[in-house]
Amino acid sequence: MHDQAGARPDGSGLEASLRAAEARRMQALLDGDLDAFAGLCDDRLVYTHSVGRRDGKDSLLDALRSGTVKYHRIEHELERVVLAGGAAWISGAMRAGITSRGQLRELDTLTTSVWVRPEAGWKLLAFHTTARAA
Repeated sequence: MHDQAGARPDGSGLEASLRAAEARRMQALLDGDLDAFAGLCDDRLVYTHSVGRRDGKDSLLDALRSGTVKYHRIEHELERVVLAGGAAWISGAMRAGITSRGQLRELDTLTTSVWVRPEAGWKLLAFHTTARAA
């Protein structure tokens, strides 16, 4: 039995749809497709960078549009997906090459994503990345 989104009773269809949403999000960042990226983000987004800076959806999109932040390479391994009602929590590890405020940086971080599932499909509500311990 499947629900309208193709989810199976064991939740594996929902997990697959979340993994696909994460992949679309990363690809949109790499491609600079900010319309696609914005469409995947909840308006209440809280995006916490590894340097401790926090952005909302609008300020993050402004930073991406202006080139203040640009992603050149992203390797994001999703390690655990936890479904909780109409939301999901995902932990992972990310290595990325970015330009941040004119400086090239290599990131090696642990990540946490929180997604909510309104009528329109999965939306990123929060993303938090923390530098790995050396």
